[in-house]
Amino acid sequence: MKHLLCLLFTVFVLSSSQAHEIAFPSKITDNKSLVPGEKITYKVHYGWVEAGEVVMQIDKKIYIVNEKPCYKIDVCGESKGALYLFLKMKNHFGSYLDTVTLIPQRFYRNIQEGTYRKNEKVNFDHTKKLIVVEELDTTETHVIRRNEYGIYDNVQDIVSTWYVLRNLDFSTVRVGDILYSPVFFDDILYEKFKTKFLGKRTIKTKLGYINTLVLAPLVPFTSTGKSIFAGENSVELFLSDDENKIPVKIKIKLLVGAVEIDLTNCEGLKYPLAIKKRQQRLNS
Repeated sequence: MKHLLCLLFTVFVLSSSQAHEIAFPSKITDNKSLVPGEKITYKVHYGWVEAGEVVMQIDKKIYIVNEKPCYKIDVCGESKGALYLFLKMKNHFGSYLDTVTLIPQRFYRNIQEGTYRKNEKVNFDHTKKLIVVEELDTTETHVIRRNEYGIYDNVQDIVSTWYVLRNLDFSTVRVGDILYSPVFFDDILYEKFKTKFLGKRTIKTKLGYINTLVLAPLVPFTSTGKSIFAGENSVELFLSDDENKIPVKIKIKLLVGAVEIDLTNCEGLKYPLAIKKRQQRLNS
């Protein structure tokens, strides 16, 4: 339960597969989905218990980072309801994403879980092919750790990955295909973070019925080599099957219990969200 909200950000992982693999494009030449001012809110439940809230937001302002115009994207999660009584969590992840290529220029995270704290900044220097990681003290004024790593072309962070995924063309993606991209997270540079396309499904949400694209991120293992999830396709991500492609729902089957992250509100989208009053059957 301690890292419940972090699961939202870390379900993409390196894995092997015999399925047809499709790499993310080297750069996005046509941003179809992202717009400043977008705000999407989710409720997190562990079984029937309310566990938290997650907000994904694109700042209204355009920032200059590494001499590139960037979207500032923030993903904030905190414990709520019954979980808050046992563990106070407030996690903040963010990315400065090049508005032209959707390549990250800077990533940051601020973790507060009980007495645990971590404040980290990651700079992507694509000219020098270098990633610089700096961890700050609790006052956020002194660097207590600094590491440098080489960089892959088209490398993503765990926030930018979600937003690039929303700009992919799924018209030629087949059921069972694997989508992948290099991703840097937690001082590890993964050559291929992968997720599998499962098809299409109509699901019921608080806002109404929404046609979705269903993806199964390939999930991580613990340091002992044992999965923290339950079986194949234990994580399912539902993206709206429209021009927005926003995450509508995430289902996570754990070894003990299950977590569901459900869309409760969205505002400032580039296009009206395609919502239906009645369910329609879809063929994958």
